[in-house]
Amino acid sequence: MLILEEKSDRVTILNITTHYENKSEMIQAKYFIINDWEQAGLNKPSYIDTNGTVNLPPSAVDNHIGRLTKTDEMRLIEFLNK
Repeated sequence: MLILEEKSDRVTILNITTHYENKSEMIQAKYFIINDWEQAGLNKPSYIDTNGTVNLPPSAVDNHIGRLTKTDEMRLIEFLNK
């Protein structure tokens, strides 16, 4: 999961997945590829599902694996603004 916002009562996230190839073109168009996935602490090539955010209680987010590189952060912002 990619944390977008942390508040005392909720955490807003986007899901991260490795499943891409078997998705429809419509769904694939909403998936953002993480180019620097190894530097982000991920084990495999991964995608951010931008189809919608999810709100979770803070207790559901107890550990962080890594962080997007600045390059991927900027690319994601551009992708979301399209």
